[in-house]
Amino acid sequence: MERSNKQNGFRSKGIYVPLAILLAVATVSCGGSDQPTPTSVPTVAASPTPTAVPPIQTPLPADTIRVDLNNVAFILKIADTNDERSKGLIGVASMPENEGMLFVFDVAAKGNFWMKDTLIPLDMIWLAQDGTVADIKADIPTELGKADADLTLIRPNAEGKYVIELNAGSAKRVGLTVGMKVRLPPL
Repeated sequence: MERSNKQNGFRSKGIYVPLAILLAVATVSCGGSDQPTPTSVPTVAASPTPTAVPPIQTPLPADTIRVDLNNVAFILKIADTNDERSKGLIGVASMPENEGMLFVFDVAAKGNFWMKDTLIPLDMIWLAQDGTVADIKADIPTELGKADADLTLIRPNAEGKYVIELNAGSAKRVGLTVGMKVRLPPL
């Protein structure tokens, strides 16, 4: 017959060894140092096949679109009214590397541009109706302080229904060339 002793409210019958191990583990886990203990974070077992987490995408303002130029994403502000096209990037002192402006015209034409009151040098890319790059004018310098009659007209070699303005050097940086296709979202 097995004997049981009561001590501190526990029966000694095989309880002390597991209890001692539990206390030893708890003491080591809690540590005796004055260092703060990091908060426990639940862990999840790793899946055998890693999966990519899609980036968080914030919605774009209504007057902007995302366009890939030779597999490089750009955010373009849309200028599709006479007032917006006339203002363009006038007075813009700086622009993030992968941003620009998309000028949308009613019909394809050889529309001229100028750099009146434009503070930053630009690349201009003319696109045909189907998104084919029709012409590129790169590294167009600013012309601050010139009278309107003295401003250089930037004339394309081909018609375009759309014109993209980017920071100077962007077309070369992303390898954009005449004849490439740019897929524009519905405008």
